[in-house]
Amino acid sequence: MFDFDDACYLWYVSDIAIPFYYAVLSAGSGIISLERENFAARFLSLFLAGYLEETELPEDWNTQFHLLLRLRDVTLYSVLHKKIAAKDRDQKIAQLMKRLRSRIEDKKPIAEGIAELIVT
Repeated sequence: MFDFDDACYLWYVSDIAIPFYYAVLSAGSGIISLERENFAARFLSLFLAGYLEETELPEDWNTQFHLLLRLRDVTLYSVLHKKIAAKDRDQKIAQLMKRLRSRIEDKKPIAEGIAELIVT
């Protein structure tokens, strides 16, 4: 069984952004912002340590990374909006969609300033 939901061609940085996004999303819903940012920084640092053993990052990866995180918010919001009718959304989904919409409107990624903290 394979989930082709996210099968697409994107920049290699997307291979970092997508697992990072969902790790932070799943870990961050019930914790305060500072704890979420600390988790995000640690996750990215450890993830990149392994990633950099195999390949180099492009020079402008930080910019791509933040844009791909924002794209993931738009993608997830669109899927939830399309797949779950407003009347069928429980409180958890409604809150998630509210956070997603807020980040989309504010043009902010799920975690800010993280890529700049990582020394590559």
